[in-house]
Amino acid sequence: MEIPGSLEVSWNRGSGGPLAVVSREPVLQEDGTYSATSILRVCVEEWQAGEEFTCTVKHQDIPSAIVKSIRKSHTVSPRNPSVYIFPPHAEELALRESATITCLASGFRPRAILVTWTQQDRPVPQEAYTNIGPVREAGKEERYFIYSKFNVLASEWERGDTYACVVGHEGLPMTFVHRSVDKASGKPTAVNVSVILSDTDVTCY
Repeated sequence: MEIPGSLEVSWNRGSGGPLAVVSREPVLQEDGTYSATSILRVCVEEWQAGEEFTCTVKHQDIPSAIVKSIRKSHTVSPRNPSVYIFPPHAEELALRESATITCLASGFRPRAILVTWTQQDRPVPQEAYTNIGPVREAGKEERYFIYSKFNVLASEWERGDTYACVVGHEGLPMTFVHRSVDKASGKPTAVNVSVILSDTDVTCY
């Protein structure tokens, strides 16, 4: 958008029930335009049941409202991801500046997946890491992969902090896969952490 002031974003749901919406302030982009995000938080049971959620966008620069709907697709049988975590490379650590920890989740379907990080068992802000994907894997069968890159200070890695990649996917019902690594272990460790998924984010751009 060139002018964000006239933007209106609204949500509704098939059941007509209450809505939990988080709207973020418009963000100025490098090209001088603005982008804005509105997030609808719903219960995982509602999403899994196939309820439809609709986002309506109005702005002075578009002649009529843009309406987009989303619901869970039941046409694909879920396949759980394989998850791997990789420690920083020795050449990067030799520079004593930063340390890059990488997480790979592969072979999953459907495409929707959640990848987050923890440091010393504390959640990491979303802006601290970068997710690349999901991307469809080569081949005829529908499977996807995603990379997540987490940059930390080399000093934090050297002091022995533990980092964990946490992956949630419907192929892992009510369970997150948790992979962790630290300097002392020298290699990644794997833990399955069972949690109740309380909500899911549906984002309208």
